[in-house]
Amino acid sequence: ASVVRLLRKRRGRRSSDWAWGRLRPVTLRHPAGDRWPLDAIFNLGPFAWGGDTATVGMATSHPLEPLDNPVTVATMRMAIDVGGWDHSRWILAGGQSGNPFSPHYRDQFMLWKEGDGIPISWTIPPTEEANMKRLDLVPAPARRQP
Repeated sequence: ASVVRLLRKRRGRRSSDWAWGRLRPVTLRHPAGDRWPLDAIFNLGPFAWGGDTATVGMATSHPLEPLDNPVTVATMRMAIDVGGWDHSRWILAGGQSGNPFSPHYRDQFMLWKEGDGIPISWTIPPTEEANMKRLDLVPAPARRQP
């Protein structure tokens, strides 16, 4: 009865509005996004997320505050296909950069939310196909010792 009262107070009388992902949305918080207005620049979310401690889309809340922003979320996922290495995939929730001004700050966010991933290339043809840039490191010629 106390849970129903709490849900009615926070989300209204219609139980159809009590879906778990909407009751407890997730915000991926950046350390620099603790205060307004930086939260809008650094943080990702809020967005509905249906996971909990025991699901694939894990999002663990504090036991005494189950409707608060989760304290733990699986932000990196990887699936390795040992029988077909080039079919392996991985994803980071926000992207590869912690800098919100980088083009790689949020570039993986939508794929992560959708449960998708980015291919991991293991063999030469897929690696060459996936390359966006190439950096060749060539050692300098050996210097003669006097």
